[in-house]
Amino acid sequence: VTCLDGRGRRKQWLHRQENELAKGMNNDEALIKAGYQPVYRATSSEEDLDHALDGVHGLVVVGGGDGTVRAVASRLIEKNIPLAVIPSGTANNIARALGIEGNSLEIIAGLEQPMRRYYDVGKVQAPWGEDYFLEAAGYG
Repeated sequence: VTCLDGRGRRKQWLHRQENELAKGMNNDEALIKAGYQPVYRATSSEEDLDHALDGVHGLVVVGGGDGTVRAVASRLIEKNIPLAVIPSGTANNIARALGIEGNSLEIIAGLEQPMRRYYDVGKVQAPWGEDYFLEAAGYG
């Protein structure tokens, strides 16, 4: 499993872990308990994701909000790589639409017997190029 956090939010990821350490386990330990071998790859920009996801295989776990989830998911399209979301953004609309609830340890515990859900992805082509969207698209 490859664990990604978005846009330099490692502090937020670690803060969540500190709260959960009080319960006796951190995210990495929970992933191991769920049967995965975590590899943590921090990113500080969307461009870092290309390198972080190069050659990735197995489950990708992303901690972040809707923008981070979109950035990671758009790079996994057509690669048949599963993605798990640990919501830690402001709105977390994508996680909510997928029915993902709970703290990170509860979500990771659910990965012991994961449920596969499919999510529609849109693609926009414009004079500046193409991009994918998961939640919404607009112009004006």
